[in-house]
Amino acid sequence: MSNLIDGIGNEELKKLVKNQKKSFHFSELEKNILFSMFGRALVSHDEDYIYKDLFAENIVKKLDVEFELISKLYDETTRIGCVARIKSIETVLREYISKHPNSTIINLGAGLDTTFSKVDNGQIYWYDLDLPDAIEFRKKFISETKRSKTIAGSIFDETWTESVEHDATNGVFLFAAGVFHYFTEKQMMELFQWLPARFFGGALLFDAVTEKGAQLINENVRKSKELGSQFDMEMHWHVEKVMDLKKYNDCIEVVEEFPFHSKILSHPDLKEKVLSNPFFNPDKNLIRFIHLKFKKMHD
Repeated sequence: MSNLIDGIGNEELKKLVKNQKKSFHFSELEKNILFSMFGRALVSHDEDYIYKDLFAENIVKKLDVEFELISKLYDETTRIGCVARIKSIETVLREYISKHPNSTIINLGAGLDTTFSKVDNGQIYWYDLDLPDAIEFRKKFISETKRSKTIAGSIFDETWTESVEHDATNGVFLFAAGVFHYFTEKQMMELFQWLPARFFGGALLFDAVTEKGAQLINENVRKSKELGSQFDMEMHWHVEKVMDLKKYNDCIEVVEEFPFHSKILSHPDLKEKVLSNPFFNPDKNLIRFIHLKFKKMHD
């Protein structure tokens, strides 16, 4: 357990660990995966955030970490971002699955994500893609099923697509939650050059920051490091204008782009939190979701 807390880098937080009978040793990759999962567990545990993820809460209990400890690691912006990202993805996926009940869904950079259990209609096929070490870690907590499989590989290695069995006529939907920001412009350009051809007619949903949004987040990361945090994943790729994505590939068609927080504004308490938060202020447009479709070459 001490390794996990040391990785977070706050001496005072170590004192909040409730039960240290178990010993856990995590790699840097595993710590980053847990950071994301802990965020979901925290907002699930807090009734103010209209979101439940009992699976994430159970992992926290299994690791014997107090929610009081976790709450110290996530400011209001991070919590709102966690709920907004989850709600947006689940909403768009449910809409797509309602129209394509036998579709194939691919989660790019899955970590310990549990979206399959939230949107499963009993017919879809699901793939969770992540690096080999991440998939090995995932399997310690989440088992595969007949319709939910894992793929161990890099997003940028085209060979992972060979593991995906799908019928394009039934629909295929890919999504990336808080993933693409951390890659370079060159990596994203190369990805978009071949991905549409592998899943023609398919759709892709991801969240993207503007240059200013990335700068603000990176400034906060650097300040946190100065205070002792070892979380040092700065953002690199940003999207200023959604139509700029077409420069990567003519097969990219923009379905829609919508504010990052728009799917949670119907909840009065969260609406107040969102509108009073400078990072999510609609007028600044620092972060939003982008929904694309991959056309066939002759469309």
